[in-house]
Amino acid sequence: MHSAQTILVRPSFQLFVLKECFVLVGVFGNWRDVSRLGRPVSACEDPPVECDVCGRSMWRWPVPPTAWEEGIWSCSWCHAATHVGGGWFEISRPPYLPMEMRWERAVADGLPAGVSHAFGIFDKTLCGIQGTGMSPSDHRWLPERENACGACREAAGVIDDRWPQAMRGEGARVSAARGL
Repeated sequence: MHSAQTILVRPSFQLFVLKECFVLVGVFGNWRDVSRLGRPVSACEDPPVECDVCGRSMWRWPVPPTAWEEGIWSCSWCHAATHVGGGWFEISRPPYLPMEMRWERAVADGLPAGVSHAFGIFDKTLCGIQGTGMSPSDHRWLPERENACGACREAAGVIDDRWPQAMRGEGARVSAARGL
């Protein structure tokens, strides 16, 4: 018998990762073998979370959870964010914001003076500059300003185009409040 690790993916599914990279998927107690699906997943890794906007994988922010055990997940393709856990919500999904309202200015040692960069995710600007300790400022990044980085402006436009029109309306992204 092989030893296996259990990773919860959805309430009705479980993944078992065996030493030989064989994976068994359980659906309401019925098992089927889907062999050789790729590298094994460590028991301490987070299972993949699907973006509700574009359907791609989201990645967990590498920050310690807050006092309410909130985790933040971001999609690296459309940059949608999902907050899991926390004080008021089980799942909080911030709505679509237009390009000129969506981004904060990046702050980090080593960024060129006189050029305003948009903070993306994971210590990177939208144009790809990466720096340890980079963070969003308390101020919006305004793409229409003369000192706005042109590559950040272009990337922001591409990301904005990736949001389907159906996901831009009020109430398009569903959040789940905690029962009080």
